[in-house]
Amino acid sequence: MALCGSPLTENREVGGSTPPLTTFSGTGDPGEEGLTDTQHGRGVFVRQAPPLHREGSVRFAKDLRRTGGGAFQAEVEAQSRVSRQEILERATVSAPAFVAERLGLDDSAEVFVRRRRMLADDVPMQLADSYWPAHLVRDTPIMHADTGQGGSYARLEELGHRLARFREELTARMPFDDERRALRLGPGTPVVRLIRTAFDEGGTPVEVFDSVLAANRHVFTYDLNTD
Repeated sequence: MALCGSPLTENREVGGSTPPLTTFSGTGDPGEEGLTDTQHGRGVFVRQAPPLHREGSVRFAKDLRRTGGGAFQAEVEAQSRVSRQEILERATVSAPAFVAERLGLDDSAEVFVRRRRMLADDVPMQLADSYWPAHLVRDTPIMHADTGQGGSYARLEELGHRLARFREELTARMPFDDERRALRLGPGTPVVRLIRTAFDEGGTPVEVFDSVLAANRHVFTYDLNTD
């Protein structure tokens, strides 16, 4: 069995014409199961950290939002790992078509966007872009690098937009080159694009969150009621 952090060994036939094959001991192929990371110039290694469990049904519950940290931070720390985020951009821009459609804005409307890279134990997990109607968050802490205790959702509720529900759309695909580099993905590793729309109690959409997650570093969990 290959141990976490250990290189995968190769079994090469000496003096023959058979191409070199990589062999594994154990019950499965770690590469096929998404359990390996390729490090340029060093080889293929069994991935050390388990995938991050993303609890989609409860991660935005009011009680959790009051604890102070964001949902990503809470999930990472619950697995005894260290979370970190890098803010890549904060800007007011013309709303992309998919954002304008979900926020119910005109094509010419402006939105404020915060782009981040989210890491666990310094391993990139996702690229995360948050969009808000510019008129809604102008001159508020949501535009700051540090949005304060409880994050941007707490600030929205302070503005009178109490959050009532979220809609998530997930699509699996292969990454674009810039995504692959930013997430440090090995060859053939897919991503999951997740678009989340937040609605207040009046049914008004107040935020669109667009993220690209490393598929082999996440487990998506949802509890669905039958009522």
